[in-house]
Amino acid sequence: MVVGKKATLKVKNAPKGKKITWSSNKKKIAAVSKKGVVTAKKAGTAKITAKVAGKKYVCKVTVKKKAKAKATATPKDATKTTKPTVTKQPSTVTPDNPETPVPSDKPDNSAAPVPTDQPNNSVTPAPTATAMPAPTVDPVEKNVGDVAALQNIIEEQNANGANLPTDLDDNAYSWDENGRLTRIDWWYA
Repeated sequence: MVVGKKATLKVKNAPKGKKITWSSNKKKIAAVSKKGVVTAKKAGTAKITAKVAGKKYVCKVTVKKKAKAKATATPKDATKTTKPTVTKQPSTVTPDNPETPVPSDKPDNSAAPVPTDQPNNSVTPAPTATAMPAPTVDPVEKNVGDVAALQNIIEEQNANGANLPTDLDDNAYSWDENGRLTRIDWWYA
């Protein structure tokens, strides 16, 4: 889950008419309501427990920080008196893969000067510094066999009342650099 998001937990095949008691071992990370609605508070892991008919069910919840948007500023041009403009750049999402390099949140200060398009006169325009774009992760083509098997499982489970994400690019599914399915997180479905 991402900080600020909510998800509803359900106990599958729970006895009808029996009260379900929900609790969290770390309410500052993930709080849970009396109806099983989990709210992500801050980054970390928590265990959500459901007690019903003398049985106890535990769900591990991982909360991640929101992705921060990066901004670059254009300094004042020596020949103009306008304020610098600020442009937001999209943040780069990196899959949970320890072999994939994670881009830094700090801007690259090694920006190269860029000449401006101005008529040739005796005044030399000041160079404009441009921040280097953040590296992006190219999407990997998913293994056809893994995709087909996963789609069959999702379809079967959703037909039985589950609420599993059908988008294979959802954070619930992790793929390695070879396009193979490496992890499924269905704790909230």
